[in-house]
Amino acid sequence: MRPPKNQIIENLYTKGNEFLIEKTYDNYVGYYHSVFGKNFTGATYNPKAVVLTAYTTNKQNAAYNLSNIDSTYLKLKPEIINIVKKDEFPITKIKYIRNREDIVEKLRYFIQKMNNINAPIDEVDRNTFYKAQNHPFYRAVFIFWKESLTPESSLNEAEKIIPGIRLFLELS
Repeated sequence: MRPPKNQIIENLYTKGNEFLIEKTYDNYVGYYHSVFGKNFTGATYNPKAVVLTAYTTNKQNAAYNLSNIDSTYLKLKPEIINIVKKDEFPITKIKYIRNREDIVEKLRYFIQKMNNINAPIDEVDRNTFYKAQNHPFYRAVFIFWKESLTPESSLNEAEKIIPGIRLFLELS
């Protein structure tokens, strides 16, 4: 149903730094129209027009170009995006090497990115583990590892935090 003509303002133009495309947070330049005070792409009313949102300078600092980011970020509110960066810390992966003496006990650290479907489980060093533990988009777990005798309860708890870790350990 078309809104009343007195609620539509058409043929408006922006040179930029006024609106962002709501889905991608890209700076919008071009014609737009307003319906009930809400702004949309295109010079004239179109029910399928893309919504525009107010421009913010924080976009350069944090929201970056969401079209190049995992689709999970698109579900976040812009104020959340402004505090999250895609990769805030370097990840140092390690490869577990079996020791000749299978009585060696050690902690093994694992992380998995939560905001990425099918994210791999990575074995990492202690510093990366602690950074991931404090990051809102990572799951992190450590396992007290003894080659011949890792407690079943430890694996069960790890599986609750990072589903699939048991299979990951069996295959690695």
